[in-house]
Amino acid sequence: GKQILKQFKAIKEILLAGDTNRLVAELTNVRINDLAAPPEEISIMSYVEPFVALIIVVNGVMMAFQTDPSFESWRGWVYFELFFAMALSLELILRLLLVGCRDFWTG
Repeated sequence: GKQILKQFKAIKEILLAGDTNRLVAELTNVRINDLAAPPEEISIMSYVEPFVALIIVVNGVMMAFQTDPSFESWRGWVYFELFFAMALSLELILRLLLVGCRDFWTG
């Protein structure tokens, strides 16, 4: 009751004052300076990582099938393994080129 009315009046006061950054900061418990900061640059690795995660998951599923005795002697496994090895090697090389050797190993 009283708490909601108090919050409503505070929001009304802030909106009337035209200080929307202060309103957003109060409602989200964020510092005002953080709202005014420019956004961080988006790395190309942010786009690559979901695909790599998908490749890892699919590789795990393929490994599970490979252990099944009925699929054990299938000749196609070599091609799947080659694909996964090439895709993950390409990701490693791409990451080394984009991030740099030092940052790759030290974070």
